[in-house]
Amino acid sequence: RQEQLYTTFVDNISRELPRSVLCDFFNVHGRVEDVYIAYKSKNEKYSDTSFAFVRYKHEYKLWRAVRMGKNMNIKSPTQCIIEM
Repeated sequence: RQEQLYTTFVDNISRELPRSVLCDFFNVHGRVEDVYIAYKSKNEKYSDTSFAFVRYKHEYKLWRAVRMGKNMNIKSPTQCIIEM
């Protein structure tokens, strides 16, 4: 049986942002189970930025990360958008 994970969407992150930095940022709010960063896109809108999905085992940790992380800069020149 596969356990349920809770996912948040992170938009407008720098394409240069390493996965480890994103993990470190979100681990402050609870242990991150998985991070997926989209590095390739045919959409010109994402030529300098990208998006990611961050997953937690516990829903309350996800909500804490979303609440505390909204509109934070994650070691990036752009303002990241964190949503459910």
